[in-house]
Amino acid sequence: MAENTIEQDPISWWNELEEQWQLAFSHVAFNRRELHTPSVEELQDLITRPVLRIASPGSMYPNTSVDLTNLSGLSQLRHVELLFVQNHLLSSLEEIADLTQLKQLVLPGNKLTSLKGIEKMTDLEKLHVQNNELSSIAELSHLTKLVELYVFHTSLSKLDGLGPQHKDTLKQVLARPNPELSPEEISRIEEMLDIQLGKGA
Repeated sequence: MAENTIEQDPISWWNELEEQWQLAFSHVAFNRRELHTPSVEELQDLITRPVLRIASPGSMYPNTSVDLTNLSGLSQLRHVELLFVQNHLLSSLEEIADLTQLKQLVLPGNKLTSLKGIEKMTDLEKLHVQNNELSSIAELSHLTKLVELYVFHTSLSKLDGLGPQHKDTLKQVLARPNPELSPEEISRIEEMLDIQLGKGA
């Protein structure tokens, strides 16, 4: 489906969604326990929402019974600015690479090994990707509006995407505990950004 037709033809968009996404949206957006066939009005409400939270059964406050394996259902939602997809089975961000309007992205407790796909989200202010399998955050180098970054409980040995370009805006970085992150790397970042790296729970 062409990207500009989602609001013109939301029914076709819905019909092309994977069943896992239809079910998750049925729970989260339409407050239904089973798979729901939404009206055009319901779909228009969904695709224009500025905030979307999809928390798996393993989350503290779950709102769906689905453990999502990808982000394909979100790829055309160009109105969402605050996106929370917690404790699922996500391994990639590339399916939401065009959501450049995002200001807050919260994806803790997934299976992310890379932040590839985030590079164009230059309006992003808050990024929470703790409890993932990340080995690099190099893709953050151009995200100079970041104010808050959570990367604790990952596989990071370096905070290689952070640089002097973040100094004026980045106010909070929770990067500990991270077993592979050396005291030298922590000191380097703290001195460069003039902040103290915090500890997450």
